[in-house]
Amino acid sequence: INHYAIPPKLLQAQEEEKKVKLQTTLDNTLVNRTEVFMRQMVLHTVAQFVACDNQAFSVANNKLFRNCLVLMRPKTRSSDVLSSHDVGVYIHNECIKWLKQLKEEITVSSNA
Repeated sequence: INHYAIPPKLLQAQEEEKKVKLQTTLDNTLVNRTEVFMRQMVLHTVAQFVACDNQAFSVANNKLFRNCLVLMRPKTRSSDVLSSHDVGVYIHNECIKWLKQLKEEITVSSNA
């Protein structure tokens, strides 16, 4: 682009934008955090995927799905990989907990 064709005010604004876009030091603002693998976190996430995305329980037994879980963490043992039974039990237990909490809230609000 020929700088002579750009109005001076616009050229000055472009130069200021370039100055802002220069990378500066962050003084330890960025911290490399490592996620700890926890079977419970994976179970919660897969259960959420099954329940919220209207998936079948058998998706946890699907060979390709299990391979994807292993690829996300190569050190995964076969005991760490979930089964459809694990997902079903987890969803059932979470529903029971939620219903108990809802019952308590209804009881408290009706007594107030």
